[in-house]
Amino acid sequence: MIGPASSSRLTGVTAVRIEGGGSSRTRAGAAMRGLAGKVAATFSQELDLLGEDRSRQQHRPDIDSYDVNGTARALNRDLGGGAVDEGRLTRSLGEFVTESASLIGARPESRSLGRIDAAIGEAEGEVQGAETIDAALRSIDRTTTLVASDRR
Repeated sequence: MIGPASSSRLTGVTAVRIEGGGSSRTRAGAAMRGLAGKVAATFSQELDLLGEDRSRQQHRPDIDSYDVNGTARALNRDLGGGAVDEGRLTRSLGEFVTESASLIGARPESRSLGRIDAAIGEAEGEVQGAETIDAALRSIDRTTTLVASDRR
């Protein structure tokens, strides 16, 4: 579950960290929740929602700010995939991050993160049997579609 941040000055986005590791039924769900938390944290920092010192760590769009590549690499390793699978996971997770950032940017409030969390849960519920690379990709792509439809 994407949990609330604690700050009396917080307005808008209220979920910027991940609660526990057991809230995800699948490895793909855990990866998406981790990435959504990083997106939310970046937005809260950039919009100064937590009243923190912005000079400490500026968002740099020229690097993999959310560590999509590292997340895809770890998920691929956990699911026993190869190099091509890692590329497919990177693409799918990158699209998920793009849609999540678009939703949070359009509506920087806690219900946006609640919707992302619900979309992940819905897609996880559709996974049948053992989690494979293909099942993870279907779950990520389904979540991305749900998040994108919420933005419209």
